[in-house]
Order: sequence, then C-alpha cells, then structure tokens
Amino acid sequence: MQPDEVRPQIRSFLQSMKPDGVAFSDDDDLVTRGIVDSLGLRDLVAFLEQTFTIVIEDAVFFDSRWSSLNGIAEIVCELRSA
Repeated sequence: MQPDEVRPQIRSFLQSMKPDGVAFSDDDDLVTRGIVDSLGLRDLVAFLEQTFTIVIEDAVFFDSRWSSLNGIAEIVCELRSA
C-alpha cells in the first residue's frame, strides 16, 4: 500500500469528525488546526487499527509525522508492510 491509497480514507474519517466542514491540507497539523483533540486522537487510532489491520504502539505518537494527514498515511503504510 502507498500513502496515496490510504490518505482518502483517513481524510474522510477526519472530516466526519468535524461536520462543520473545516478545511485542512494534507500537511496541516491536525491538533493545532483543531481537527483532532485528545478524544479524537483515540478515535483516530481505533479507526486506523480497525480499517488497516495494524497495531499502533505508543512510540508512534512521538514520530513527528503523526501530526499531519500525510504523515499518518506514511506511518500506516509502514506499519502495514512491517
């Protein structure tokens, strides 16, 4: 899997969390932009684990890529190929 293949599913999930239609780019910091809060991060992890059949370990949260849609898509692909 490539990031371009998983990014649309992740974007759709993130947009469903913010029904007010907040626009964001693939490189925006999701927490800073208010797209995801602490409870949203929990929901995002559950979605990613279930949808992509991966396990997200705590160490992933320290990866600087974890803050953006592009970065999360990269991490998901790495975990899928591991």
